[in-house]
Amino acid sequence: MTTSDYKQLQENFTPAKLANEVLKIHKDISEITWILSSILINTETARQKIAAINREHPENHLFFFLINPPGGNSTPIYNASPESLRQDLVWKKDYLEIKTKAKTLHEVIHQLEARYNRNL
Repeated sequence: MTTSDYKQLQENFTPAKLANEVLKIHKDISEITWILSSILINTETARQKIAAINREHPENHLFFFLINPPGGNSTPIYNASPESLRQDLVWKKDYLEIKTKAKTLHEVIHQLEARYNRNL
C-alpha cells in the first residue's frame, strides 16, 4: 500500500469515525438530560457521570475556567452539593452540544477542502 493509498483510506474512514464520536457524545448528552430531569438529583449517578465526562473530555475544565475564572477554592466532586453537581452537569451538557457542532463543522470544512483540492 502506497502512502497515497493509505491517506485516501484514512480520509474515507474519517466521516464514519466522526459519526461514531458524535453519536457517543449525544448518548452522554441524553444521559445528562435524564439525570437533570429528576426533581431530586441522584448525587451518586451525577458524580459518576461527571467523572466519566472529565475522563473522556478533559478539555472541558480548561474551557470552563477560561469562561468562568475561579474566584476561590473549587470543591471536589465527592464533596459537591446536589446543586453544584447539577450546575456542573448543565455546563457539561452545553459544552458537549457545542463540541458536537464544532466537530461536525470541522468535518464539513475538511470534506469541502478535499473536494476542492481534487478539482485543482
